[in-house]
Amino acid sequence: MSSTQLKDYLNTHRQLVQATDGLTEEQLKWKSGPGIWSVTEVLAHLADHSIVVSFRIRDILAGTTAQLPAFNQDAWVSGQYANDGNAADILELFRSLLHYNSLLLSRLRLRTGS
Repeated sequence: MSSTQLKDYLNTHRQLVQATDGLTEEQLKWKSGPGIWSVTEVLAHLADHSIVVSFRIRDILAGTTAQLPAFNQDAWVSGQYANDGNAADILELFRSLLHYNSLLLSRLRLRTGS
């Protein structure tokens, strides 16, 4: 991953903060219809995805040969009552995961020279 790609990766959090800045709780939790995610649920999905990717990166680096299972994103979002969550808390988790993964990716760049 190039330094530009790493910066873009880290910039994802800022873009999400900017996109949600000024939205009320009602707007963050509003759903246009059944089965459609709210903004809060989309943020939770992005955080969940970052958790899964974090695990998968480390599993690959460990040389694990087990097939990694897919995750049912809709069941994860509904099963954890994501819309009852707080967007700021979800964004903070997302930022932390991005930062932690960027440290790993930076170490890998230093080791591999790419």
